[in-house]
Amino acid sequence: MNVLVVDDNIEICKVIQTFLDGKDIDFTYAKDTDDALEQAKIQMPDLVLTDLNMPRGGGRKLIQVLRENIGYAIPIFVLTGEGTINDSELIGIGADRVFHKPSSMKMIAEAIVDRLAS
Repeated sequence: MNVLVVDDNIEICKVIQTFLDGKDIDFTYAKDTDDALEQAKIQMPDLVLTDLNMPRGGGRKLIQVLRENIGYAIPIFVLTGEGTINDSELIGIGADRVFHKPSSMKMIAEAIVDRLAS
């Protein structure tokens, strides 16, 4: 299984990987929307975890482009520090799950494992 983690903060990516160590999951990292779309062309992920606020379009753009190009074949989880965001807005554009910072990274990792197992 491959998880594409998209965040301009590499520390978030490292923390997520730490919680998923030993779960037989490979990781691909992207620093922004453009990088994520390129990574997805190289290897289609089994799940995407994306930050919302990033350079070059951000998480909203990433969700929209992925949904337009591949449909609902892969789950997309959003991790956001944007306090005023309405979860239903993100679900409406194609996110499967929304986590608000500071969410428990352990909880996010468990949600990833559960979704990949289903």
